[in-house]
Amino acid sequence: MTTTTLPGWQSYMADSRFPTMDGSTSTTSIDYNQQGITGTIPTEFGLLTDVTELNLGRNEFTRTIPTQLGQLSKVTFNFRLDSNQLCSTVPTEVQALSSGVTSKWQVTTGN
Repeated sequence: MTTTTLPGWQSYMADSRFPTMDGSTSTTSIDYNQQGITGTIPTEFGLLTDVTELNLGRNEFTRTIPTQLGQLSKVTFNFRLDSNQLCSTVPTEVQALSSGVTSKWQVTTGN
């Protein structure tokens, strides 16, 4: 597995594994499970309001979980942020999504 260091949002945009940010919010699935990605989770993911699946598990994301992810109200399955190096608690805005996720809600911090 190749480890990719992505220090900022511009680097995410340049990485072919991430969706093109052309102003469209039509992306419905973000699945980058176990890709060796490091850095912070971009707050801009919260702009992708049509997303029904967000799987960023088993990477090396650091810092806090962005509150903007709480805007992903259409996520119904596979909301995974587990097995990263996220600190702090899960933001209330993100935790509120758990009631709508019917399968695979895996959000952990401090690991």
